[in-house]
Amino acid sequence: MYQLQFALSIKKSLEFVIALMSDGLSEMFNHEGEILDYPAAKNLFAEVAGQLPAEIIAHLNRAGEKWANGHPQEDDVTFVVMKVT
Repeated sequence: MYQLQFALSIKKSLEFVIALMSDGLSEMFNHEGEILDYPAAKNLFAEVAGQLPAEIIAHLNRAGEKWANGHPQEDDVTFVVMKVT
């Protein structure tokens, strides 16, 4: 019982965000045939990591659309964002 109470009190003091995504955003092409890449996708997430999950997903979608600049989407783009407070 003591260990469970301790774990719950620690969990309450932590806040973190987890983003799971398919490779669709990071491997998205623009009209020049360039790929967005994983470091850029990570940076896009870092720009808004403090926001609500829906806002994070909207930001990533907008950034992908801006990057593609009209280039047809070739792969699925899937996001799951969880914020633990």
